[in-house]
Amino acid sequence: NGVCYYLGSRCGRAQWRNPHSARLLCVTMSSPTCRYTRPEVLVGRQFKSTNYATGKPAWCAVDLGSTHRHTLICNYYSLRADGSPSPKLVSWELQASKDGVEWVLLRRHHHDTTLLSSEYCGWPVYGEAARTDYRHFRVLALAPGPLSLCHWELYGYLR
Repeated sequence: NGVCYYLGSRCGRAQWRNPHSARLLCVTMSSPTCRYTRPEVLVGRQFKSTNYATGKPAWCAVDLGSTHRHTLICNYYSLRADGSPSPKLVSWELQASKDGVEWVLLRRHHHDTTLLSSEYCGWPVYGEAARTDYRHFRVLALAPGPLSLCHWELYGYLR
């Protein structure tokens, strides 16, 4: 289990609740919340057939410090595409920030087809960025179109 799950279980001391709904972290997306854009779905534990963000560029972000001032040294992350017929994410960046304004690149994907099957996929984070703690993380689509995801988990060292 990753950081979003860990926070949702109150650091392993309680039954899991969606950490966004419980206000233990904050998920935001580039398009307004509606029936097809639900931030809590990204850190939930159930597959949703349709969940996406739009925008130029489309993005979704997690703030780990919105209530408890957590930061994370991220060394791995996983995503899962939703089940919608919309185009799947193939080119994107995982970015991080200490303040939610200035973003640094953690990992870039170009023409990565691993999310086409709607299965869970994960990737390591290397380099200097994998040794620095950040409060904010976002997935930024590099191609036009919706960002269709139904799960996002972060792994590493939570502070």
